[in-house]
Amino acid sequence: MTKENFKKWLSFTGTKDKTISDYISCFGTINKILIENNIEILENWNLENLENNYKKLEEIKKYQEKEISGRKILSNTLSHYFKYIKNYYFFSNNKNDSEQNKSLQDIQNTIYFGSPGTGKSHTADIITNGKAVQKVTFHPDYDYHSFVGGYKPTMVGEGIDAKIAYKFVPQIFTKIYIDAWKNLFSANETQPFYLQIEEINRGNCAEIFGDLFQLLDRDKDGFSKYEVTAEEELYKYLLSEKGFGGNHPGIENGKLRFPSNLKIIATMNTSDQSLFPMDSAFKRRWDWIYVPIDLECKYSNFTIQLNNGKEFEWLSFLKVINEEIFEITKSQDKQIGNWFIDAQNSGKVITESTFVNKVVFYLWNDVFKDEENTIFKSAEGKNLTYTSFFENGVSNNLVSYILEDRLKLIDVNKADPTTTGEE
Repeated sequence: MTKENFKKWLSFTGTKDKTISDYISCFGTINKILIENNIEILENWNLENLENNYKKLEEIKKYQEKEISGRKILSNTLSHYFKYIKNYYFFSNNKNDSEQNKSLQDIQNTIYFGSPGTGKSHTADIITNGKAVQKVTFHPDYDYHSFVGGYKPTMVGEGIDAKIAYKFVPQIFTKIYIDAWKNLFSANETQPFYLQIEEINRGNCAEIFGDLFQLLDRDKDGFSKYEVTAEEELYKYLLSEKGFGGNHPGIENGKLRFPSNLKIIATMNTSDQSLFPMDSAFKRRWDWIYVPIDLECKYSNFTIQLNNGKEFEWLSFLKVINEEIFEITKSQDKQIGNWFIDAQNSGKVITESTFVNKVVFYLWNDVFKDEENTIFKSAEGKNLTYTSFFENGVSNNLVSYILEDRLKLIDVNKADPTTTGEE
């Protein structure tokens, strides 16, 4: 747990910049008090020691005085930090998939966010695996009618009697909405229904959800806190035999309301957050869970294998390049996750071709293209272009030069020097 990640989490949960600045300042103040009293600093707090450390902190006179003079901003900071710890804990190495699934089953609207390649979709799949789920990927051309449904031309009749008629065609939201409500009053009342949205920020959420975003506000029982009036065509469809077949709590008095067993899970790449920025009203209706880069994941401990025979550890490369990305861009958003390339089905080997076409291209095009003093410098100090990696006589050792000379990585084939024989 780090202050930087806490700050990032606050930003993605819709906290205002001024409030974030205040919380981060308080973070430092609290740590100073903790150090003075020989208590673990906030970065070392976890679910196991949180309660005990907090009790110790509350008993310190200096904390009490600052809490009063600061109008409880210290306790507000800690309240948000505790929620951040809880979210981060879901992805700690000490929890297996089944425990993670059980911990998240009561969360209604969840967005998993992080750098590209951290395993956000995999995490969402773990939760929805074996469950009733409808999946969709948002994109720039996706809109409300693509999400909910609308009138479309359909063929009615057969042969020479066939003709075109316009009918309401339900889309993914309407389908999962009906299924969840119908199941709520069946023998399997507790069975959850999931709407899984990939790349949620690649679509215009304000346009896609429309007034349905009000339904994201949930009461303690999991049902929507507010209702919205269904559009006429949707209302008629829900009353039809293909919908609820008449009056039903899911369309009572023409109103829509999420049932408690309808859960929405979404994923979001932080590197793409500028496509369609989410407003604070939309953000605050979600539980935001950060998926960190795992540099100790044994399953993604791949080897970068170059054409000249040299080999480098994938995780070692990520550690160094991500430090470089943060140093130059001052942001973690475009750092590379351990699953940016999945080489599990290729003998855990990342070929030079794959490395250049995926990793180098990403670094060149999306991370360092407009930056100065990056890894894309030749030994003579000249700027390299992406084309340089495909020029005859140049590309052979260019990747090797960047990994060894620019990033100071060690070829895993190099044996440690040892002393043999008699001196």
